[in-house]
This record gives sequence, C-alpha cells and structure tokens, in this order.
Amino acid sequence: MRRLHVLIFLVLFLGALGCEEPNITPEQAGPFVEQWAQQLGPTLEKQTSEAAASASLKERFLAGIEAEAKRLNRKEPAYNRLAEELYIKREYKPGLVTGSKLTPAGEKILEALEGVEADGFILDAYRPGEVHEKLAKLEELSAEFEGLGEFSAGQAERDFVLSQVTLKKGSEFSLDDTSYEAMNQALMESDAGKELSSKLERYAELSAQMAAEQADIEQILSTGLLRYAYNLRYFNKPDIFVHKRQDDYYNDPEIQKRRPDDARGAYRAGQTWRKAIFAAQNIQKKRGAELTHRHLQAVLTAALEAKDAASMSATLATLSPGPQYDALRKEFTRYKQIVKAGGWEEVPAQKRLSRGQKKDVVKALKKRLQIEGYFPKNKELSTLFDQDLTDAIKAYQRAHQMTADGKPGRSFWRSINVSAKRRTKQIELNLKRWRDSNIQHHDQDLYVLVNIPDFHAEIWKEQERQMRMRIVVGNNDEEEDEETGEKERPNRTPTVSAYIDRVIYNPYWNVTPRIREDEILVDVRKDLEPIYANKVDTMLGITEVTSPEEPTGTSPSPTGLQGAATGAVIPKPYTRTKEGWKLDIAKFQQLHEAKHGAPADIAAAFPYLSEETGLVDVSTTDPNNIPPWYAKNGYEVMHPGKKWEFVRQLNGDDNSLGRVKVIFPNLHDVYLHDTPHKALFKRDIRAFSHGCMRMHQPLDFAQWLMTNDGQYNEAKIKKQLKEKVYSPYFLREKVPVHVEYFTVRPDDEGRANFLIDIYDKDVI
Repeated sequence: MRRLHVLIFLVLFLGALGCEEPNITPEQAGPFVEQWAQQLGPTLEKQTSEAAASASLKERFLAGIEAEAKRLNRKEPAYNRLAEELYIKREYKPGLVTGSKLTPAGEKILEALEGVEADGFILDAYRPGEVHEKLAKLEELSAEFEGLGEFSAGQAERDFVLSQVTLKKGSEFSLDDTSYEAMNQALMESDAGKELSSKLERYAELSAQMAAEQADIEQILSTGLLRYAYNLRYFNKPDIFVHKRQDDYYNDPEIQKRRPDDARGAYRAGQTWRKAIFAAQNIQKKRGAELTHRHLQAVLTAALEAKDAASMSATLATLSPGPQYDALRKEFTRYKQIVKAGGWEEVPAQKRLSRGQKKDVVKALKKRLQIEGYFPKNKELSTLFDQDLTDAIKAYQRAHQMTADGKPGRSFWRSINVSAKRRTKQIELNLKRWRDSNIQHHDQDLYVLVNIPDFHAEIWKEQERQMRMRIVVGNNDEEEDEETGEKERPNRTPTVSAYIDRVIYNPYWNVTPRIREDEILVDVRKDLEPIYANKVDTMLGITEVTSPEEPTGTSPSPTGLQGAATGAVIPKPYTRTKEGWKLDIAKFQQLHEAKHGAPADIAAAFPYLSEETGLVDVSTTDPNNIPPWYAKNGYEVMHPGKKWEFVRQLNGDDNSLGRVKVIFPNLHDVYLHDTPHKALFKRDIRAFSHGCMRMHQPLDFAQWLMTNDGQYNEAKIKKQLKEKVYSPYFLREKVPVHVEYFTVRPDDEGRANFLIDIYDKDVI
C-alpha cells in the first residue's frame, strides 16, 4: 500500500512538472527584438532631447519672471509670466523651434521682429539678432550630432535583448512597444550596452547644449511676439465709446410728454443698448489688465497652434491698425533710406519759373523730386522745364493738398524744402497716432473714418473702403475767453470715437449753447436795441435830432431829443456803449413822469431790459414776448423761459444742416451734416465750420448707411424730403465712427501724402 502511495505521488509530481509554463522561445522573441531595434535610436534621442528642452525652457521662463518682478517700470505686462502660463500646459514643449530650425510660425515671428523699426520701435528690445546667433550655434551642434552617427542596435545589443526576453515567460513579458522602455534601461545598465551608453552620454551633453539654445530662441520669440502685439495693438485699451444720448426732438420728458410711436421702440432699444455698453465699460475698467493679457495670450496660442506660415501671417496681420497703417510703414522705411542716403538739398525758390525755360535750378528741382520718387529715375536731369517736370510737380502738389496745376508757387517752394528727416518724423508720428486710435480694422466689420487734416470721411466694410467723401471741418480761429482772458480755439473739430445711431432727414439745427451765446444772442440783441430806442422815442413823444457829422437814420445814437410840443432839445436818455445800447433808466423815468405824470412800467414796456444795468439782455426768452429776430431769420425758441430752453433753426433748404444729418452721441456735441453752402467743397483746405463736419455727398452717405441697415425706402424718403418733414431713423446696428487727426496718409498707390497741420498738433 505504501508503494502505491509513492507511485501516485511520483505520477502527480511528474505531471505537474510537465504542465509548467515554458519561457519565451527565440522564435517568438525574434520579431519583437527587430521591432525594438528599429525604435531604439529615435526613442533614446527623443527622450534625451525632449527632457533637456523642457527643463531648459522652464528654467528660462522662471529666470525671466524673476527679472520682470525686479524691474522698476511695470507699465508693460509680464511677458515671461504670460508665456509660461501657456507653456505649462504644453509641459514646456517648444513650439516655435524644432531641431536646428524654426517652425514656419517661428520664421514668421522672427521676420516680424526683424521689421519692428518700420513701426518706429527699438529693434534691440526684440532681440532678433540673438535668434540668428543661436540658430547658427544650433547648426554647429546639429553637425556634431550627425558625427555621432545613429543609435542603431548592433548584433551584440540584439543578442542581449534576445537573451533577456527568452528568460521571460509569456505571462511575465509583453512582446509589444510597452516593453521597449524596460529593455532600453536594461541594455544601458549591461556590459553589452556600454558603448551605446557612452555614446548616449555624449548625445545627452549635446542635447543639453541644443536645448539651451532652443530654449533661448523659444523664449525670445514668444515674449517678443507678446511685446510686439502689446505695443502694436493692445497697449491702448480701446474706449467703449458710448456717451449720453442727446435727442434732437424729444430729449426731456417735460419737453414731450409722449414720444412718437414710430420712434419709441428704437429709443428704448437704444437705452437698453447703452445700459449694456456701460456695464461692459465697468467690466473693462475693473478687469482691463486681465482682458489685455487674454488678448496677448490668444495671439501666442495662435502662434503655437499655427499649422503653416500662412496661418501665422494671418495672425500677425490682425495686429495692424489697418491697411493705411501698413502702407505708412513701407513709406516710413523708404523715407528712412532716403535720409540714410543723405536726404535732399534745398532748391532756391524762384518767383517766376515756367515750362519751356532753361535754368540750372530746373536741374536741381528735378533731382530733388527724383529723390523722393516724383520725377522718373530713367529720365535725364536736364535744365529744360519740360512735360516730365510738369507732371512731377503736379504729382507732388496732389500729395500735398495743393492745386495740381504744375506751376511751382509759394506753397510749393515752402513744402519742397522741408527736409527728408522732418518728413520721416512726420510719418513716424502718424504711425503712433494710428496705434493710439480706437480703430479696430480687423475686428470692426463696418466703421466710418473721418480724418480731420484730410478733409474726408470714409466708410469701411469687410476691410474694404466703400465710400470716400469730402467734408468741411472746424476752423482754427483764435478767440479770447471772456472769463479767463486766455486765448483758445473753440471751433476745432475734436478727435472722438462714438457710434452712429441715427440718420435724420430734414433736421432742425439745435443751436449749441456756445454759438447761441457768441452769435445768435448778439444778433438778437442788436436787432432788438433799435426797436427799444424807437419805443423810447414814441413813449416820450420826441423826435430825433442828429449832429451835422452824423447822418440821419443812425438811431439809436442821436445827439439829443427834441420835444414834439415845445421844440426844446433835451438830453438823450440812452447811449451807445461797448456793451451795447444802454438806457439811463433814471433819466428816462424823469422824462416819462414829466410827460405822463407817472413813471413807466419798465418790465412791461421793455421785457428784455435789465433794470440794474440798463442794457438789453436776451439770454433768457420771455415766452410772451419772443424777440422778432427769430421769426425773421427762420429760428424758433424751444420752451422759452425754462431752464432747458434752446434755439433751433427751422428745417428746410436754408437750414445750416441742410437736408440730412448723421448723429453719433458724444460729449463734444459734434456730428456729420449737409450744408447749403456747397462752394467750400471746391477748396483743397476746408476748415470753416464751428466744429461739426459738413458733408459733400450727405444724401449718398445717409443712403449707404440706411441701405446697409435695411431701412432705406427710396419712395418714402424722397417724399419726406420733398415735404420737409422732420424724419429721424434709428439704426438697428450702431456703426462705429472714428474722428482722427492724421497729417500723413497713404493714397491709393501707397504714396505718403503730407497734409496740412491745420490745428498745429505736429510737435516734432
């Protein structure tokens, strides 16, 4: 029995031995070893280089952040911190440089940074030269890498891995890419991997050096892009330019108890719109820096995600204020090259110089115009005043707001001898004005641009100019402030950004408080004074007696008064003073009492006469005694006697605003409007208004806006114009309008046009 038990045990034991899992066979391991061998080199290179690159880039950004924290001038954003926030998400993986080359996006960024001097920026702040130096260093390191050869697995390495795999059982080891890393590590720690390990060590050293250069390049390009985006576009937080509404016809509840039904909806919609915008303004004030940082990071994100050079170019293009800015950049570079080459010499002004003459000064003038690009380069610089010179002078005159007649006059000679250096400075100044403006060409699908020194208004839609129209702007007349005695120029058209919200056909002209006080009230007073003087004569029953030197009919300035009954000459009770006609009330009352037995009721007889000063004061209107000047001249006083009293000119052909005006509520109370005075549009320099902008093609301009807004009804509007019915239309979509001051603009050929500095703002 015992033997039987032993026999059973042996059988079971031997059976168990026969069922043990076998090791992986060489035949099974062979394909795995071959696949492993193919990935060895790329895997080791990638692991080594990526680890080094990420560590180096992290180190660079941390050092940059530390340096930014120590700087005294903190007006600019912390570019390193903003960039690092994005690279953390990428685990510090470079995106603008790969190997020894820049990515397509990196190349475009470097190109942009190399050209910042065209914007007037300092090149050294963007460090493009360092990028080129480091790219050259990368080329050297890359050559050393090539000298190391490939990390290929030889027979010894294959045999080692094969031996390691065949020691494993199938359940312990996966014959796929999940086992590559373990095999790599085992090989590097074995005698079979000594040579490969030594080579890898040198590779790691070179990788670290390359990573350092790559990290520097990545940091320079990424922070340089942020700096460029900030200085070009995002340093200036655009105003959300919404101002208090100033309705022409129904502004105050006490003026109109009920708003017209056809306008009430638009008015309330406008109120809602403004409330929303004001809420946005508050958000911007509180979170302005945060919004700026978001914009900057969006630019860098687009660069890191750019698939090709074209997409990066598109991102960079959005940083520009617009095509006119881009054209001025090119002209700025061209004029700088002219200055670098020596500029141009002054040409002595000639009083009489005309076509057909031969003079040495003609040759000098041709050379001067040739340098700036007006006279053809391939033409002979002769002394003959020929057609080529005439054409060059005309081109110059057109580019400088002169009458293009080809005749060099006084303005031409003054302009031609402005130095190339000053012209270059003018372009640079206007590049800055473009960047300072609220114009967002690539964001605003539709906007209106008014350039004061250009005397033109333009409509831009979908990045294309749709309309260009002449305008008249505010004059530059100097006046003295009566209260302060200081000189001022109150009629200058202000720079402002706002939203066009209304087109008004057959508008009334609501006279501004300043114009009313300075002009209208003066005329009203002057018109009323002789009426009062005649009334005094009538009340006293006297006739006028004039001096021999003063002709008859000059009332109210007689030398004396003659009683109708007695014929005696009595002293006059009124005089002409610098403040205007003045009544001596005491003397008048004495004469009145002598004639009528009682003093006169001054307030009833002369409602606009100040009993304190004896002067006519029409600043506040008596609703029961409207001065006749208003009706005679087509004006009316609205709500006379109330604190919100104002004067408006009745609509019609003689109205100062013509047949249409375009309103964009703003704190300066300026707007675009028609005018009955069309002759001024023939002039090159058109600065004649009180500040508002008169339009040469007002109905076309209004029609474009109304059509774009889907409200233009030709038959209806023609009928309203014919019947002179006051007709306001509130736009469904408000249109941004930018009134700017650019004294240099590019024409349609891209040539810089130098405009008159009408308000003397070019401080260079």
